[in-house]
Amino acid sequence: MASFRALYDEFCLLQMVFDDDERDLDEVERERIWRRISSVFAMINTSSPASVADCAVKIRLLLDPALGMAAGVRPEDFVSLSQVAEFLEGLRADEGAPCGRLISETGSSRPTGRQQRA
Repeated sequence: MASFRALYDEFCLLQMVFDDDERDLDEVERERIWRRISSVFAMINTSSPASVADCAVKIRLLLDPALGMAAGVRPEDFVSLSQVAEFLEGLRADEGAPCGRLISETGSSRPTGRQQRA
């Protein structure tokens, strides 16, 4: 798979072409472009990030007004956000942060009442 950044660049370019009223696109071309926009969105949304930059791309897509959460929340949007949180929390765990230890002990990043008092 191409890098998230390359896919996001393609996504933005395709959106510009799709939204450009001065282009004389027929319905077949518009449908083809829309399918590719949706495909790129899905690839990024369902793939785990490998870097902080990938996390930023995933969040930017989820904030997209046309396809992101503002246009309608899909179950995979929550998976995408969880992937971002897990990646970022993993960075903190590597630094010895307490949050990382809580994730490995409980399977959740949210401390329980007992862990908060400890």
